[in-house]
Amino acid sequence: MYWTPANVASTAPDPATLERAKGIVQPFRWQELYGNEQLLWAFYTTGSDQPFRVAVHLLQPAFSCSCPARSRPCKHILALLLLYLQKPEAFAASYDLPDWVAKWNQRFQKKSTLPSEIAPAQPNPMPASATFDTMSAGVIELDTWLRDLVQHGLALALSREATFWDTFAARMVNAKLPAIGRRIRHIKTLITSENPLESLIAIISDLFLFVQGFKRYEALPADFQHELLALAGATIRKENIIHHTPPVSGIWGVIGQTESEEEGLRLQRTWLQGVHASKTALLLDFAWGNAPYDSQWVLGMCMRADVVFYPGLYPLRALVSQWTLDTYWPDTISAFANWHAFAQAFSVARSTNPWLSAFTGLIDQITPVVQQQTLLLLDEQQLYIPAALNELGIWKLMALSDGHPVSIFGEWNGERFVIYSVLLEGRVIPL
Repeated sequence: MYWTPANVASTAPDPATLERAKGIVQPFRWQELYGNEQLLWAFYTTGSDQPFRVAVHLLQPAFSCSCPARSRPCKHILALLLLYLQKPEAFAASYDLPDWVAKWNQRFQKKSTLPSEIAPAQPNPMPASATFDTMSAGVIELDTWLRDLVQHGLALALSREATFWDTFAARMVNAKLPAIGRRIRHIKTLITSENPLESLIAIISDLFLFVQGFKRYEALPADFQHELLALAGATIRKENIIHHTPPVSGIWGVIGQTESEEEGLRLQRTWLQGVHASKTALLLDFAWGNAPYDSQWVLGMCMRADVVFYPGLYPLRALVSQWTLDTYWPDTISAFANWHAFAQAFSVARSTNPWLSAFTGLIDQITPVVQQQTLLLLDEQQLYIPAALNELGIWKLMALSDGHPVSIFGEWNGERFVIYSVLLEGRVIPL
């Protein structure tokens, strides 16, 4: 069985949710407690006529609950697991799955065992004719808009009202360039940033480079075309990626996770770290409102998996085609030895993909120090870079390190290293 008290505690999204779960670990709060060697399911009694339906897979970190809570696992999932660990006799054995449990389990099994047959050719990166014409017209409009923006002066651009950016962003969305629209909409937030002018120049430069590349789309290699489509925000069917791209097989660990939201759409970014190869994969999961994510990746889980990367100039985004759980992280993990090795890898990646603005990695033997209220990450060669972490995270990191080197996973954003987690004694600890 995958679940232990320690695993349940580490899976909780925050300490408060775990504490609330402990308050409902009593059989009388539940209806129809059933289970077998693989699954648990039950109804949690609420004040309304509709109890919450809760199901958990015992062999893998997969779960479902019909409650409206955004964080997963919610208190009901955690409580059901804790109840089983403390009082397994409260569950009646059953192999007759209710329809809602069977359907959830079927969807989960389908996602965790996607087909792995590989076709010989890459998916065609050429959009449909009508779509391509719409995108091309949008790129020409974007070119004109960027030139006018620079001609009138960037100081004026930074003084524009939010509606100025939102209006043109909507035009880009209508031109089937939704990712370009999001970048333009983001510009209005730069006014209050630390270096608004530098940030604006960086965005304009990336957009102008995109324009020049898209104008030459049909003459470019396939990987370049895929990169341009990704920058535009074009949708690529997962089935095409699975069937046309060879997987990278090996042991992977979930080493970082963040969540953001824009206009009701939630985005979860999950990073996988190759255990025996210094390679990182980024999984993206989307959900509207309070709906749960389709995939439930638990920070710290380790698995033997086939990871399939989306095509591009420097592939980072990926899918997991099939996987089986590995309970523990190995004693040795492939990581960058120091900041020099990390910088060299970033240089290679940036020269391969000029739009790459951030770079993730696991860095070994890093000692955190605080100087003049700035968090610095010091490697064994006494080289350091500034880090981004909130005050609570800094105190937590310093306590975990206790003056000794630790392995740190995070993302260089061009100015600072944003810390996501610490790998310590086989445990992934979020910050």
